[in-house]
Amino acid sequence: MTKWTQTQVVAACFWFNGQATVKSVAQYGDISEKEVQEIRSSDVYREEVKTLMLATRSSAKLEEWINTYLRQNVSTFSKRMGLEPDVVEALIEEVLTSLSMNNEDGGRNMFGNLTTQEWAREVFPILVNKAQNRQTTTFKKLAKHFGIRGYQIFGSVCGIISTTLYELEKEWDKGHIPRITNLVIRSDGKPSGYIASALTDEVVAKYEETQLKPIWEYQYWGAVQAEIERKGKDYNLGP
Repeated sequence: MTKWTQTQVVAACFWFNGQATVKSVAQYGDISEKEVQEIRSSDVYREEVKTLMLATRSSAKLEEWINTYLRQNVSTFSKRMGLEPDVVEALIEEVLTSLSMNNEDGGRNMFGNLTTQEWAREVFPILVNKAQNRQTTTFKKLAKHFGIRGYQIFGSVCGIISTTLYELEKEWDKGHIPRITNLVIRSDGKPSGYIASALTDEVVAKYEETQLKPIWEYQYWGAVQAEIERKGKDYNLGP
């Protein structure tokens, strides 16, 4: 299991909880307040904040958030994250540059070194196991697997997995690959909002029949997993 660094924990705490304080984050991370401050002054922390900016929204939503909120609230965001305003301004430009270099659909596959890409490579075998055993899982269970509270980020992780499967589907001759991320549902048993929003009410009402069974009955998950692991080795990446 991927182990979170202290820097990742600190960045995630301030990112996902607008009420977080140096004291509360220190208590959560079992470190001193001085260590929290030292982490927030490091270049590594700055990069983790950038990773969270890129990972927690789609490209379109991120650009909209930057232009309609962040640019007008640099000072507020700076205080929340513990970054200097000029650092936030620089991050904005770097993120916008990164967005412009993304694929046309704004997608990102799992073959890279971003934290969310690493998590996607770890989550995918979990989903394959669920598919082969005709099971589902939840965003909160995935977050628990990684030892974190902020389960919302796994929507982005699932998006990375879906992009990877779409790219693989275009490359090989085994036809359509079901979107295995549909196995990740809400704790109340309903499909997640980002999935349901793309489906008709009738399809949502028959979610198991229309979305889950094709995943459970797909015969090539072992081959898909092997191909993804092979590609990871080509990129000199771990599982």
